[in-house]
Amino acid sequence: MVNYYNSKYLTDNDITIPFKSYGFQYGYGVFTSLRTAQGEIPFLDEHLNRLKQQTKKLHIEFPNLNYREIITQLIARNSNSDLRLKISLFIDENLQTNTLITAMPFIENNTPKEIIIIPQHYSKSFTREIKTLNYLENVFWANQVKKTSFNDGLFLNEKSFICECCYSNIFFQKDNKLYTPKADGNILNGIIRQQIIKMFPVIEKDLHKDELGLFEKAFTTNAVQGITIIKNIEDILFNTEPISTLNKWENGIYK
Repeated sequence: MVNYYNSKYLTDNDITIPFKSYGFQYGYGVFTSLRTAQGEIPFLDEHLNRLKQQTKKLHIEFPNLNYREIITQLIARNSNSDLRLKISLFIDENLQTNTLITAMPFIENNTPKEIIIIPQHYSKSFTREIKTLNYLENVFWANQVKKTSFNDGLFLNEKSFICECCYSNIFFQKDNKLYTPKADGNILNGIIRQQIIKMFPVIEKDLHKDELGLFEKAFTTNAVQGITIIKNIEDILFNTEPISTLNKWENGIYK
């Protein structure tokens, strides 16, 4: 695949990341994941605005590049209009910002989620709401989940309130009302989460794990796979029929 690294378009084998960079040594950087759909780049401005906010918090200079043109070039150079992209901005040993945009073919996965509750509490921290390159906790538990019969994990905080899944936000439906955990320092406020809250009535509140059985439907969201229906959270089963209004909205973006 062809990628972008500091003004150059390079194949996977041609990219060299300096091993002394703070991004490599300490995960000092931020990233966002997104996809293209039939050559379009849904919510690119929202992704870039979040990167700007997060680099500011970490005192990283945000590179003012024509990201839309770079991604358009990646689509053309890879001869693929449906890509999965990761924009990474990280600090090198000279405290300069490096820009890496990696590309791979987008592979759709509509498999309903079967979720296990992760046996470690999520705690508030300075970086919880920032998508840093140090994504160890999420990656570690996602890999642990793969060793089970489940395909995703759900984080709870120290009071057993629901936070988020390994790589996605979570929503519930009851009596035609949508619910999602509050973004109060315990979760990453994902781009698709933001858009659903913007487009539909959503109740943001603390949701306790003991309330899981009260909901009729549940789904996860992220900017790569969009909306994914949840089949069950451990032994609690949900109705897996798509929510028609959300399904129509999503199809209008990606199809």
